[in-house]
Amino acid sequence: MEPLQLKPGLACFMVTYPDPTLRVPIVITYEFIRGGTFDDGDPAYIFKYLPAFQYEGEPEEEPVAIPPETIRGMVDLDGLILELQGIKNRVPAL
Repeated sequence: MEPLQLKPGLACFMVTYPDPTLRVPIVITYEFIRGGTFDDGDPAYIFKYLPAFQYEGEPEEEPVAIPPETIRGMVDLDGLILELQGIKNRVPAL
């Protein structure tokens, strides 16, 4: 995904794999808040991290600043669906 595709409220996903078989994805979910800059003036993109589970009354995580090169490794919902379909196509059913 390119930074210009980001709109406030957009759900974005980072998909990683714990081992080289690429069979079991770890999906990390973020919600885009706004653009900004790091202290050195480089562009930053501010996201709200959305944990898979949160106890009632537990404080929300602080927003995170993500650089453009990391944004390019993220996907939107359509990209996540394609990534998961790719796993289904390359991993034999158990």
